[in-house]
Amino acid sequence: MPDTSANLRETIKARLIQRLRGYPLETRLPSIRVLAREFDAAYLTVNGVLKELEWEGYVQRVPRRGTFLASRERTVMKDVQTGTTSLKTVVFAYPNYFSYSTWSRVHHAEELAVKHRRALLEFKMNRDTTYKGLCDLVRGREDVCGVIVTPIPNTVDRAGISLFDSLGVPVVLTTPCDLVALGQRVWSVSTDWFRAGYLQAKYLLEAGHEALAYIQHEPTAPDRQEPLLRGMRQAMREAGWRQRDLIVADAKTQPWDDSREAAEEQTRKLLTGGQVTAAIYESFRGIQGGARAARLLGRRVPEDFNLVATGLGNDDETYFNPPITTVDPRPDAEIELVFACLLAPAKQHTKRLTVEPVLRVRADTRNAEALVERDEGLPGEPTLNNWHS
Repeated sequence: MPDTSANLRETIKARLIQRLRGYPLETRLPSIRVLAREFDAAYLTVNGVLKELEWEGYVQRVPRRGTFLASRERTVMKDVQTGTTSLKTVVFAYPNYFSYSTWSRVHHAEELAVKHRRALLEFKMNRDTTYKGLCDLVRGREDVCGVIVTPIPNTVDRAGISLFDSLGVPVVLTTPCDLVALGQRVWSVSTDWFRAGYLQAKYLLEAGHEALAYIQHEPTAPDRQEPLLRGMRQAMREAGWRQRDLIVADAKTQPWDDSREAAEEQTRKLLTGGQVTAAIYESFRGIQGGARAARLLGRRVPEDFNLVATGLGNDDETYFNPPITTVDPRPDAEIELVFACLLAPAKQHTKRLTVEPVLRVRADTRNAEALVERDEGLPGEPTLNNWHS
């Protein structure tokens, strides 16, 4: 005898999916009780259907507010409409503090998950979250086909790699990590930070600056900061400068600290005690702190003190006064590589994959005539022009 309750759930689900196609994004759905009356079904039956739709990415359920059509691009395939297909899930774990670059990667992961018929489950890590908790979540679900991890800075060790490797599904870290070579199912995908540091220092040296500083105001992350520093020193060697002409100011910032405050303090110390004319910052938040310190000390930006940073601040850099030149990661290209590792791990012949960053010059350091925007990648490589979300 057929399970009539299961048939009813599938019928309700198929009808709701068909209805969702005509709703604008973020539309609020009727309450569970209203839907239960409409479909002549029990409250628990409708609630179960909405849970399934949430797992598959169609809707978002917000406590005390209601259920909303998920605000993301998606294609509703015909077999999904029948309610007969269960989606495999990709888990995306990342620190629970504001980061536009992390948000960008999650956004692109959502899009690719839909295009590859996967659901995306976000796992936000707090100060006391351990990777064991993440792994317990993955092991407790039968639908997980891969895991993306943006680690809390400087928290992945050999034991962590072994833990990830034990999950039996591909795991990709969105940060450089040499330790992935020790795992069988673990990869890292990141910006080419050596290239980023090289482009930042070269830009300032070509603008005529001789006394440069590298402000380490973000949480300590040697796998990212050390290649950045090597790239800066390579540019200085090519320009005929000594490595010691680059001042490194390390704020010893911890996760969840305000990196703007750290950047402001380090910049103030440098400008008070020396003749630094330009500085490289690790993010746009550092630019905010550095520019504030320069302004309070009566230094003009960029005439007396110029700044360059790693970008992806929601293009706020363009609207800064003056506009800020950045070297931007390419999160869309990174997430493409991440999904290549998740979907076809056997085809990946290297454990560490990198993506070339892009130099975006928004204003000349010595000439404020007009806004100039230039994208520079490697010769012969395609670049992303004017990228922002």
